[in-house]
Amino acid sequence: MTIPNWISLLRLLLIPVFAWYALHYGQSVTAGVPEEWLRGMAVGVFLFAACTDGIDGFIARHYNLRSRLGSVLDPLADKGLMFTAFITLSVSGWSETHRLPWLFPFLAILRDVLSAIGAWMIHHKHGRVRVKPHWTGKVTNVVQIVAVGWIMLKLEFIHPMIPMVIAMILTVVSGWMHLYDGAKQYLYGPPP
Repeated sequence: MTIPNWISLLRLLLIPVFAWYALHYGQSVTAGVPEEWLRGMAVGVFLFAACTDGIDGFIARHYNLRSRLGSVLDPLADKGLMFTAFITLSVSGWSETHRLPWLFPFLAILRDVLSAIGAWMIHHKHGRVRVKPHWTGKVTNVVQIVAVGWIMLKLEFIHPMIPMVIAMILTVVSGWMHLYDGAKQYLYGPPP
């Protein structure tokens, strides 16, 4: 267990904490008595967990602490946090103007499910697969975090749909990049 792995594990453990605060805040809004401290806690836990993603990646790269366990824990924690936020904010009643449309989590989950199926197909055909992060995926993750944060913070100076639409467009673009790279690997084999 390296320090980045402990940080990823912490992020995994924060997921149910975030979900609990977010869902209970949504219930308080639906009941007509919003408990803003619950929203504050949900926002704080989400932002802290999102920041740990950059921290563990920096430590792993800077101090050469990459590990096989980390290559599983880090994306699992990232996807778990984001999917929990997508689903929680789509179903809970944070407010009428600050709610994630169902298309947002659908596109994000679809992209990752298709990527996983593609990786399995490539591995099945060639015995290995090369997963290479693309800049569009990294930018998409940051914009998705911003869009979710926008909803949770209930920011109004730009309409909440604008960051969501940008995140959805980038999700589709990064999905196409995954598809393009996956198709090349499936047809010609993974690069060495």
